[in-house]
Amino acid sequence: MMPRASVVSALAAMLLASLAMPAQATNTVAKLKETRSITLGYREAALPFSYVDARGKPTGYAVELCTRAVALMKSRLGLPELTIKWQPVTSANRFPLVTKGSVDLECGSTSNTADRQKRVAFGPTYFVSHIAVLVSAQTPWNSLAQAGAQPIATAAGTTSALALKRYEESRGVELNDFVVRDHQHAFDALTNGRAVAVVLDDVLLRSFVAASGTPEKFRFLEETLGAEGYAAVLRLGDPAFEALVAETFGEVMRSGEAERLYDKWFAKPIPPPGVTVGLPLSPELKALFQKPSNAPL
Repeated sequence: MMPRASVVSALAAMLLASLAMPAQATNTVAKLKETRSITLGYREAALPFSYVDARGKPTGYAVELCTRAVALMKSRLGLPELTIKWQPVTSANRFPLVTKGSVDLECGSTSNTADRQKRVAFGPTYFVSHIAVLVSAQTPWNSLAQAGAQPIATAAGTTSALALKRYEESRGVELNDFVVRDHQHAFDALTNGRAVAVVLDDVLLRSFVAASGTPEKFRFLEETLGAEGYAAVLRLGDPAFEALVAETFGEVMRSGEAERLYDKWFAKPIPPPGVTVGLPLSPELKALFQKPSNAPL
């Protein structure tokens, strides 16, 4: 029998060795094969990308792109079934849920940036957005720099909040900006008078304006705070799954299916409000459908 001191020493050495070793790479592909299921993260109020319909089920442009990619994953992996499990996420918790494994693929309105690629990985870009400023139609000024001490709303955990800070630094102004829980609450801050402006991605703001039923009450400032691409989010350090995501999303895009989905969600009335976003497919996004890429814009 090994002496007690030797056992303790051996255990200590094993512990130190384990701490020195890099964490084992995530293997989502193996997980999919073993469980025959995949967990997709969705937003509850990011119309028309990812939201819940009248029956409480996830729907939207990004959700449909993800479900089509999952159908191709099932075929690629030779699985008789690949059940989708749904997990609601917010701007604040989407990355932690992906990182810790509660969500395999987040399907929403998440911007792909170089800074974020240090924390998570992204699939191919499926939308190009501009960070815009929405104000009341009666607002007398035409630049955020003229807002002074009046409150400006944006959503927590978004690149819009960072863009607003960069705007302040570049213009040498100090704005009275505040963050709220999500996109809907940011828009609500403008409509209920808590804010005189809201800074968010233009397509989300256009969706809220269209759904409001009173689009004449709002207007966009001409200035924008940057352009970014949206993409699905997955864990970092998982090359096999990243390749599978790139391959399946790429096929959906090159086949013309992504363009058909874009037309469905951006050019036609969408449920349940029955409003039309009215945002034509840009030449930039059309080119990305033909040559998919997950590089930040």
